[in-house]
Amino acid sequence: MDPKQIIEMISSNRKYIRLRSNIAVQNLAMLHKSFDGVEDEECQLALMLNDSFAVAIFGGDYAGAIEISLAALENFHESNLHYLMAEHESLLGRCYTYITQYATAREHLLRAEALAFHRMPDTDEARGLRADILHNLAMNNHHADTGDDLTVAYLERALGILEGTDFSNRKGICLMGIGNVRMTQGRQEEALSYQMRAMELFEDAETFTNLSTVYSNIGTCYTHLGQFESAEVYIMRGLDMRTRMGSYWEIANSYYSLASLYVKKGETDIAYENLLISRDYAMVSQARGIQRMILEELESMAISRGDLTAAEEHRSQLMEVGAIAA
Repeated sequence: MDPKQIIEMISSNRKYIRLRSNIAVQNLAMLHKSFDGVEDEECQLALMLNDSFAVAIFGGDYAGAIEISLAALENFHESNLHYLMAEHESLLGRCYTYITQYATAREHLLRAEALAFHRMPDTDEARGLRADILHNLAMNNHHADTGDDLTVAYLERALGILEGTDFSNRKGICLMGIGNVRMTQGRQEEALSYQMRAMELFEDAETFTNLSTVYSNIGTCYTHLGQFESAEVYIMRGLDMRTRMGSYWEIANSYYSLASLYVKKGETDIAYENLLISRDYAMVSQARGIQRMILEELESMAISRGDLTAAEEHRSQLMEVGAIAA
């Protein structure tokens, strides 16, 4: 088979991996069986990219994805396949962000940015990748807590690049990101507006992973606004979707949102129970940021409940997570 046809098949498979289609994993195995022996640089680099996305998205194995993409960059360090190299760099940045190695993440994302903006022709494919990289830079900046203005600037740049394109999903992700910043700033009405706009785009694109995330975000906005009935509807809608197709850290996030809702309602016992469930899901993931957030909240709640034994247990787990991240 012509290498160009193989690349088209691999690229198609990658789109379904990113949409979390279960059939994509089976197809990836078939691609390996059929084309592992093909001595074509682009085919090999593209297959490794699919492998990296698959282990990150379906297994939440960010360390595994990092290992694959670092090997790809090492094996093909002289490659002029700038799109695939930038994709690997961007994915590395995203994975390092999830495990809270923010400085390392930024190094990879800046390399991805240099490749995508200065070494690639101005095609729709390049615009989509540029927007993804800017979003990943924004996410890293937001979690590293190095300034809301820069986070929003990255996302607004991405939206500008996407203007006039059909990339509804990417637009929605950027709008959701700005909404998250506004939420942390306490600007809940504005945050809710961004989340609602994102939800409309996700519903049109039928991207269920992002829909579950935006439902959870909308629920959190309603929680802060004191509209508890609406909050629970959206949080539970997101939790239902995540239970069926989400990763462990995403399910943990939904239970954390539920716990926050019950805290606001003054139902602290139910809040604590949901936070324990959230912890259990988080601890089998590699998302160190959410692990620390949950354990800090559990320690605080245990102290307020007078359960010093539980508080010490949560503190011990927190120190262990910190040691792993270091």
